[in-house]
Amino acid sequence: MAVGMKNKNMKKKIFAVIKQVIMILVSAYMLVPLLWGFLTSLKPQNLIFTYPPKFFSGLTLENYKHVFETQNLGQNILSTLGLACISTVIGILFATFAAYIFSRYKFRGKGFFIGFVVCPMLIPGLVNLIPLFTVYTKLGLVDNFFGLILLYLPSVMPFSIMVLQNYLKAIPFTLEEAAMIDGCSRFQLLTKIILPVILPGVIAVAMISFVTIWNEFIITLIFTTGGNLRTLTMGMYYMMSKNNVNYGAVCAVSFVSIVPVLIIFLIFRKQFINSMIDGAIKG
Repeated sequence: MAVGMKNKNMKKKIFAVIKQVIMILVSAYMLVPLLWGFLTSLKPQNLIFTYPPKFFSGLTLENYKHVFETQNLGQNILSTLGLACISTVIGILFATFAAYIFSRYKFRGKGFFIGFVVCPMLIPGLVNLIPLFTVYTKLGLVDNFFGLILLYLPSVMPFSIMVLQNYLKAIPFTLEEAAMIDGCSRFQLLTKIILPVILPGVIAVAMISFVTIWNEFIITLIFTTGGNLRTLTMGMYYMMSKNNVNYGAVCAVSFVSIVPVLIIFLIFRKQFINSMIDGAIKG
């Protein structure tokens, strides 16, 4: 009996070691390209393609200095940050109200409206770009800050509504009934009672929405002509030409664009992971 238990414990330890090794290998596989890109951003152009590679020689911050001084990177960051933050706040606000209505009210055509919300998730976004561009041109919304926000919202709201709806379905009606008996209005009920309960889910979908808009490229490329609305992804695009690509500068912009997203994830990582797991199983 003791021998059997010893063998069983040994197998568990071996399995745990194998699992750790696999996780380390997968992490290394994902991090090596990032490390290569970071080192490339610190190298002058003439050392990037040397063979054999010189990973830690000639490191300099000239590429970062170059993109901030000559590529208007600061303005690109402000434009991207403004678009991502405002779109995320508006999207989460409307998604919360919509999710509450879908989870709490029964009305004629409810299934149709839910399907209407889900439709943007099923249709490739590129299909709509030509008719949308025609409409935006006639309305004068091309190169318009709030016009871009209106385009971003359909790409983030459906997912937000679905996740928040699952959270709301898990909240018992008795909680709302008790609050209504105490004199809460519907708006007070949602803001003071429901919202604190579903806050982890709100944080999770807000992070996903922010990252989605932060990384968006095609919409901004088509519906703007540059200038003050040029985002980070557009800035990288315009740094590349057919005959010449400054790889060090492009990698520098790439890593500058990673920093805000990384900071947000590090701050809210626990809430994000836990809430996404809960949101997937609730309801």
